[in-house]
Amino acid sequence: MPRIRFVIPYFGVWPKWSDLFFLSCVPNQCINVLLICDNRPPGNMPKNVEIVEMPKEEIIRRLETATDLKLGNIGGHKLCDFRPFFALAFADLLANYEFWGFCDIDIMFGNLCQLITEQFLDFSDGFTAHESQFAGHFTILRNTSAINESGFRIPQWRELCCDPTTRLMEEYAFSEAVSQISSLRIIRPLPLAQELQQPFARVGVTFDFSGNIAYLQNTQAVIVKWETGRTHLIEARSDSEEILYLHFMGLKQWWHWMFYDNNRLENRAHIFSRIGYGAVSHPAELDCARLYALYLCQKAALRAKSTVGRLLRRNLSTSTFLKVRRTIFGRTR
Repeated sequence: MPRIRFVIPYFGVWPKWSDLFFLSCVPNQCINVLLICDNRPPGNMPKNVEIVEMPKEEIIRRLETATDLKLGNIGGHKLCDFRPFFALAFADLLANYEFWGFCDIDIMFGNLCQLITEQFLDFSDGFTAHESQFAGHFTILRNTSAINESGFRIPQWRELCCDPTTRLMEEYAFSEAVSQISSLRIIRPLPLAQELQQPFARVGVTFDFSGNIAYLQNTQAVIVKWETGRTHLIEARSDSEEILYLHFMGLKQWWHWMFYDNNRLENRAHIFSRIGYGAVSHPAELDCARLYALYLCQKAALRAKSTVGRLLRRNLSTSTFLKVRRTIFGRTR
């Protein structure tokens, strides 16, 4: 049995690209993924993905019990702020695991087993894929009471939990709280540019909302390719680098998925670039007139969406803004 279980509570409809996340779980038998959801994902799940169907109200009740707070209704993205308390809220579902973790589903795992070896786990108390804070999209922690109760060390944690907007508590604030336990051995990678010089980079790369790679100074067009359980960052004028995972955070608008066909998932490469999923096989192709024009149109659409969002946020109350955003965009943060 794997020693690590990732915990993913989820509300609502599963996006079509979640199929790619589940596909990337298949070769990573060194981990277990626990989905706690009120709506089962479509299709067959990999053997190392376990589904526990749980109504949204029960998920919130567990979080209320763990934190002794009255939360009421919360949005799906707000769940991220409660990641520091997952090990308490879902303790019964983690009892047989030495480590627990949290991750996003807008990722494709690379070869996690190249990092997560028995020796690595024996001599560490956790790993996060960011050099200075916990990465919300990939963090692993030892299942101990000291770590699991560290969320209560976060300054003003009650106010942050009760704020209806997402405050990213699981990243810098939780990292600082855990770091107060000086005896812990939390492994972190080098800064991204340095880590990418290693034979196997212990980082994921994140596409930001402009289509660039976050934290990478070089802004030349790149692609990230997932194939047969491995993920590579490929630049036009250099060799490819194997990375831990791909995080396509900024590539989730409908226009980023024009070339996606979820009926052809297996036995093929999956490629992401600044224009979204598919359409290219090499970074140089992104500079052709047709795809560059598409990229400029995508950026213009994103700017328009952001402008509307800022106007609504400025002129509406927080609760009304969240309702409007959920109605228009199908989600809330």
